Amino acid sequence: MNSKVSLLQAVWKRQNDAYLAKLKIRKQEKYEESKTKIERAAQEKQESKLRKRQAYASWEAGEKERKKLGSGSTAEKSSSSSSSLSCSSSSSAASGVASPNPNTMVTLWRRRITFDEKDFTAHYELGMLLMNGEGVIKDEIQAAKHFRHSAFQGFAFAQCWLAAALKDDNQVVQNELDSQGLSLSAFDWYQKAAKQEHCQAQKHLALMYAYGDGVGQCKKKAFQYCEAAAKQGDGEAQCYLGQAFLEATGCKRNEASAYEWYLKAAEQDVPSAEAQYQIGDMLANGCGVAENHVEAAAWWDKAMQRGHLEAKFSFANALTAGRGVLKDEAKASKLRQEAELQQKLETELRARQAMKDSGEKLSEG
Repeated sequence: MNSKVSLLQAVWKRQNDAYLAKLKIRKQEKYEESKTKIERAAQEKQESKLRKRQAYASWEAGEKERKKLGSGSTAEKSSSSSSSLSCSSSSSAASGVASPNPNTMVTLWRRRITFDEKDFTAHYELGMLLMNGEGVIKDEIQAAKHFRHSAFQGFAFAQCWLAAALKDDNQVVQNELDSQGLSLSAFDWYQKAAKQEHCQAQKHLALMYAYGDGVGQCKKKAFQYCEAAAKQGDGEAQCYLGQAFLEATGCKRNEASAYEWYLKAAEQDVPSAEAQYQIGDMLANGCGVAENHVEAAAWWDKAMQRGHLEAKFSFANALTAGRGVLKDEAKASKLRQEAELQQKLETELRARQAMKDSGEKLSEG
């Protein structure tokens, strides 16, 4: 009897050991499988970040080259106002080489989307072609769908495009988002893009915070976003930052910093006329830099050549007084007349635009 019990115990122990061994193996396999999934997810996330950085670098390089050549980007062609759709396409880096055939590009992007529905670059680029009717019949509804797809995959350019479209009251884009039950505003989309350090989004957020446009006014946040965009080399943001330091808007007044940022904006490939004028003004008054009337007149001359109204008046005054330039009252008088005429035309244009805007608001009401 004892021998039978001992035998049964031995069999049970053997079976139990075998079961525990299998359980241990299964646990190890699950652990390895889980570890592999985590590593794969981390790798995919890293690759996604890399693709976004590469796309941004490609777009930025193309933009700089296009600015040098004086030609607008794909997205700029589709903008409906000065504040509109400033996030440009990365598909045509103009470097002296002929641009690819739009028909070919439409086919390419569609194939890429068929292969990978989550290809945010393909959705964005196809959206741009559809929006502009390049290589395909213009279709704003389909374009909006592709921009939405790209934006939801986290592509900052598409997010910025949607934000600008919403800010311009683009009803097609609004309808597309409404159809998906999305209530994100222009501010929300700009914020998503800004988190990825998209300089255009950062600049627009700065303006929205500065004027309380779509969000509560906050000069400090406006300054922070403006500084972030300026540090990435955005000339317009650099000019705004110079103004912020000069007027102590969202920061302490710092004349030296104001001059430094104005100088960066004025030395861009496409320089800021406002920055050139402000540099001249600061040099003339010894504000943040040593007083130098010769250099001041030279900067006013540069701004004046770019159509800056105040620069024309300042340069005319310099000619009258002979400060920094040879005295020439006849030239000063002619220049002052031109400036007064320009001022009158600009005032009339602003008045007409104000009447047009008020008329549109009344019709909407």
